[in-house]
Amino acid sequence: MAEPEKSLTKILLTASGGPFRGRRREELVNVKVEDALKHPNWAMGRKITIDSATMVNKGLEVMEAKWLFDTDIDRIQVIVQPQSVIHSMVEFADGADDISASSTANERWYGGIFVCLT
Repeated sequence: MAEPEKSLTKILLTASGGPFRGRRREELVNVKVEDALKHPNWAMGRKITIDSATMVNKGLEVMEAKWLFDTDIDRIQVIVQPQSVIHSMVEFADGADDISASSTANERWYGGIFVCLT
């Protein structure tokens, strides 16, 4: 198999949408920290839960993927996958896909995209 960075066509990062998925903009005006801490799928610490609810974590993951895998930002896509089963996916030029997936009940997650590309 060719080196992944040479045949990589797309990196897909997923987000569950967190506690605010599906809400309209006007519904977000009065949200409180307590609302943001109610993640529907994951039990995490306060900081990462807030980063997740505000999508800050996805911004960081996009930057990490760009620099770690030396790829154009246009090849990185964030999609909402509410079930939190797929954590990340990479597509290769030969049509192959690698997916990092587990159920939310699985406490052992091994780093998403890094696992796909190693």
